[in-house]
Amino acid sequence: MASSTAVPLGFHYETKYVVLSYLGLLAQEKPQGQYLSPQGAQPDVASQSLDKETLLKVKAETEEELKSLDKEISEAFASTGFDRHTSPVFSPAHPESSVEDCLAHLGDRVSQELREPLYKALQKLLSQFWCPSSCCDTCSWS
Repeated sequence: MASSTAVPLGFHYETKYVVLSYLGLLAQEKPQGQYLSPQGAQPDVASQSLDKETLLKVKAETEEELKSLDKEISEAFASTGFDRHTSPVFSPAHPESSVEDCLAHLGDRVSQELREPLYKALQKLLSQFWCPSSCCDTCSWS
């Protein structure tokens, strides 16, 4: 029987923000050596521009989603009371904190606030033998 546990206030917003921020960082990175073929030759210009187009599209979509998230948080404030200014993810003590730091903080908070249900779930998983064949039809272990 499944049980439900309350998720910390703002968890949805903070998680979405961290993921979108990470995607935004990936879209800003310059590809390094990914255009090299196994023989070391440069592939055609079309594949390079496709990757640039994809990165620009991801960046634009990420920015749009961040704006949408900001609007969602503002509109939900009256019902949720979530204030991004008190969130260590949206307003870190050290603004130079990386997305990884925010994600680590969020993980720590979840593990502290959901310690008991997480422990019970872990014990249940560890008490049962699990084989990949239970997930798919082909099992190389059998």
